[in-house]
Amino acid sequence: DVEMCNNYSAATQSTTHAGYQVANRCAVKTEFILGLASLMVETLGSGDIPHVQERVAEIIVYLETLKACLRAAEADASPNQWGVMCPAPGPVSAARALYPRTIYPRLAEIVQLLGSSSLMALPAEDDFRAAIGPGRGKIPGHRQRIRVGAGEGLPPGLGRCLQRIWRTPSVVRTILWR
Repeated sequence: DVEMCNNYSAATQSTTHAGYQVANRCAVKTEFILGLASLMVETLGSGDIPHVQERVAEIIVYLETLKACLRAAEADASPNQWGVMCPAPGPVSAARALYPRTIYPRLAEIVQLLGSSSLMALPAEDDFRAAIGPGRGKIPGHRQRIRVGAGEGLPPGLGRCLQRIWRTPSVVRTILWR
């Protein structure tokens, strides 16, 4: 029956149940990222720096927001026509909508920012001898540029991290203060 198949999801609240599992996965992933960020801060010894504290606190806010959505979905749950408890769809939808577009991209950016100034791998001397293409060795002083982190010799992704460091409000305020 076509109508029964088309109405299956709404009638059984299977989408809400699946969404609840997705929201739980998002909360667990955020908790993992918080643990990663905490370990990075501890390893780098940067826990006393205000903008580092602010970024870790931002992760905590995202985690608590997701937990609040899950708790609201559980607290407002109600049985369906067959007596199966179904989470409230509103909080589940809110968590699912926030995570991929707002929370996760920002979490990735925070992890990059927390590690960008200290967790860099500089290329070894053998890396300069590797055959990397026709443009190899054409940039004068490329070894020195990579070592000081300036110019066209930056490894992929490093330039983006450095740009993020220098455009953060706390760095801008510090530069203005001096």
